[in-house]
Amino acid sequence: MDIKWGSFKEETLSDDKDKLYKLFSQLLEVKNKDEIDSAYFIKFCQIHPSDNNSIENFDQAFEKINFETIFANRGISPNQSSRQIPINKDQNIYKSASDLAYVIRTHLNDRKECTDDGSESQYFRWLTEPQSYKFEFKDKTDKTEILVTCNNDDKPFPILKAPEGILEAKIMSITLSDKGTTTLLIDEPGRGMHPSMVDCLRDLVLYDVNKTQKKTVIFTTHNQRFICPSTFEKIFYFKSSKSGSEVISLGNELSNKKLKSKEYLCCDQVSPLFFSKRVIIVEGPDDIRFLGTLKNILLTDESRRRLVCGGNSESEHTLRKFLTSLHIISVGGTGNVKEIEPLCSALKLTDRQLRYYLFDSDALLTIKALINLDKKDIEDPSLEKIENNDIFVWFAYVKAIVDKFDELCSNDDSKKDGRTDELKKKRKLDEESRIEKLKKELKKYGRIEEALNSFYKVHDDKHHGPNKECIINKCTGMETFLKSKHLDITKSKIWNSNDISDIDIREIVKRIVDVSMTYGDDCQYMETVFKCPFKRLLQFLVKHAEKSYQ
Repeated sequence: MDIKWGSFKEETLSDDKDKLYKLFSQLLEVKNKDEIDSAYFIKFCQIHPSDNNSIENFDQAFEKINFETIFANRGISPNQSSRQIPINKDQNIYKSASDLAYVIRTHLNDRKECTDDGSESQYFRWLTEPQSYKFEFKDKTDKTEILVTCNNDDKPFPILKAPEGILEAKIMSITLSDKGTTTLLIDEPGRGMHPSMVDCLRDLVLYDVNKTQKKTVIFTTHNQRFICPSTFEKIFYFKSSKSGSEVISLGNELSNKKLKSKEYLCCDQVSPLFFSKRVIIVEGPDDIRFLGTLKNILLTDESRRRLVCGGNSESEHTLRKFLTSLHIISVGGTGNVKEIEPLCSALKLTDRQLRYYLFDSDALLTIKALINLDKKDIEDPSLEKIENNDIFVWFAYVKAIVDKFDELCSNDDSKKDGRTDELKKKRKLDEESRIEKLKKELKKYGRIEEALNSFYKVHDDKHHGPNKECIINKCTGMETFLKSKHLDITKSKIWNSNDISDIDIREIVKRIVDVSMTYGDDCQYMETVFKCPFKRLLQFLVKHAEKSYQ
């Protein structure tokens, strides 16, 4: 792609070295080159744009700029096991660990590499409070083995036994205060850190290192705690593609979007979007608990997965793969969709059809804002157009809703030439009035509790009672079953997940799967007959699973 944003360009990457050179030349093409002290490197990239055989020269170019990369020490077995082969007595694992602790060992050998203002020790204290750790050589003349002391205890221990988060905090404090580097690329920071330490590291870089040390710090991470309002527009998102990876700048993609709350997009319930292969977005806690339980059952219960897929083994395998990578996110009401959808679009989840919605049917105006709907689309009891656009709602729409929606969408020509300001104002008031009437009608309509209520009543009427027989094992009727699971069917809102235990909600969802897939009962709701909403939901998941892996 050819659109510039800041010091980068959007570019699809691959193993092709030409593109690698091109990426670095674009990466370092900034207005103020002193920020990263990289004039020599830029000159090199411009002189050798396609010199695929000069990788040694490429390395030399890096050596002539003040650039440092901090990355995880990778090995075949980085974790220890209580069942591992006993260590040979002659093997000094503590010395080996000290040898691998290159950053800390180098710092202990020559502390002059850090700034003289005491920032290294200050940074380390900020990251590790209230604990206090001291690193030193066991033998100041030999300098081969590093010992650690905690809280001024007189019992130092080998560096191998130090917590991973403390070791990383020490490496970060040394690196961030190093006076010889102006640009740092840190791979997967915070791997072993406590979440509060990660927050401290993020804020330390944002509010101290970037200003007082005047360093450019680049984090590559899968940790959502680095996402906050202050970093949001500085994020560069790497998306996998067939040819390699595509780089997306959030600052560029969202620059023309009027987002009201970055805090909302950075919160714990939304930020998993950045790391999800595919997501289904629901409205609230009842939906997320129901769908989460359904997902777990379809992943772990082979017989019910087979029932849902009609005994098709290939479809079963596809559904399982689809659900394994499906992350469920609650937006806390449809009002937040206008905030979260631009983020989904920026991350290319919408374009790649990796973003789905599960809405109450009263979210009609929200759905209209997402896709182009007209009267025939919501008159269709199968809701084909809505579902083809990756949106599921519990019920199709009754005539009263269709009529008001049709009125809302008709004569939408207030911007036509010839209208006076007064007529435009009246037109706007009329439209607002119609919207309010539609919202009022929708408020009492089409949620999960209505789906369950209509579902169980139709099933019991058709398959239980005199001269009626239900073939489902141990099914004595949905009303009896729901009462046994402590649901008060006399209430209008019979589904309140806060009042249901994990065991009971699992049994309820299992029974819903059995009954809806065995009979596919229609549901009588507001004097209109609809297809069973739970069966539609199961078919929606199967259809989109198959569509994803075509």
